[in-house]
Order: sequence, then structure tokens, then C-alpha cells
Amino acid sequence: MITTGKHFTILFLLHISFAGICAAADIWVSPQGNNVNSGTKEKPLADISFAIRKARELRRTSDASASKGISIILRGGLYILQEPIVILPEDAGTESSPTIIRAATGEKPVVSGGRIITGWKIMNTPVSGLPAAAKGKVWVADAPLT
Repeated sequence: MITTGKHFTILFLLHISFAGICAAADIWVSPQGNNVNSGTKEKPLADISFAIRKARELRRTSDASASKGISIILRGGLYILQEPIVILPEDAGTESSPTIIRAATGEKPVVSGGRIITGWKIMNTPVSGLPAAAKGKVWVADAPLT
């Protein structure tokens, strides 16, 4: 059967519509992203926790885009966590609709829960039990509480 004109356009649009339903949902994250963004490759989110919450919302609302799974794709760079990442059991999805957190192809994301410590100085205060060879070689700094 040959389709032309309006028939071809309708079939093509139906094909595109169903292709979108059958594909997994992708949520992109980048250290250069912004949490007001939509989470697309062109407009990624900034925080992994935000992406997990977005995936959770897709599942909670039974969004059709999540029916084949959700991929949270991390672009390369350093993600400094301001709070722990909380992944709940339901965030895993199902066998037919899993949630997968992965690096973007060819990129190397680094997730760090550490804090940057500044103000290092050599300790001048005597420390009981410190070997004589270590005197003048011990560095100290104030660590933030949060």
C-alpha cells in the first residue's frame, strides 16, 4: 500500500507519538545545569537529588514516559553534595521499568560528599605524645560543622 499526502503525514505522526511512549525517560544532570531546567540534554538539572525526585514524580503520576524505565544521565564534572542522596526502595522502579543512574557516554562524573577545608596552618601548640620528629610538621585547620 502506498500512502501519500495526508495519509502519510498522519501515519508518520502516529509513529512519532508511539515511539515517544515506548522510549525510556531520560533525565540529564550536569554540574553546569540548573534545577529550574527541564532535565533534557540541552537543559540539564544541576543536582542528582533533583533528578531522583523528578523520576519519583514521573512514577507517582504514572507518566507514560516512565513505562520503559528512567535513565538519570550524569554529565562529566564534579558534583559536590550539599545533602545526602536519598534513594527509596520505590525509586528502583520495576524489572520492566527500572531507574538507572549512569554516566553519559565517554564522560566521568565525580560525586563528592566531602567539604573543601581552607585555612591550613602549621600547629604551634604542643601536643602530648607527639614524636619530636613530627614537631613543626603537623598541619591543622578548622572543619565546618555542616
